[in-house]
Amino acid sequence: MIKRLQGTLPRMIEIDTNLAEDLRIVEADHTQFEQIIMNLGLNARHAVPDGGCLVIETRNVDLDDGFCRCHLGGSPDPCVMVSISDTGVGMDAKTSEQLFEPFLRPAKPVPEPALGWPWFMEP
Repeated sequence: MIKRLQGTLPRMIEIDTNLAEDLRIVEADHTQFEQIIMNLGLNARHAVPDGGCLVIETRNVDLDDGFCRCHLGGSPDPCVMVSISDTGVGMDAKTSEQLFEPFLRPAKPVPEPALGWPWFMEP
């Protein structure tokens, strides 16, 4: 998946990975998971127009009772965290407030479809 993502991004965007080797096994839809990673990666093209870095990280995490009390639907279980970040310009406050709306579109028209945010749950 990383090689495919590298092939879709301009060369001026570097992909750094920090992937844990001992990740727990999770149940997930491979196609949807890959689509999410690709959508976020493609978003970096617009967020980092002059070049920069896209970072993909994974690690095991254990959710505790305190975290679960603050996050509806959480349960104190072992989990796997996937973090995707870039060195882009970020979002303004208005866009950030609408982040998890199902039909949020980028401020500027872009040729790609929307980012697929409905697949995410608010942290």
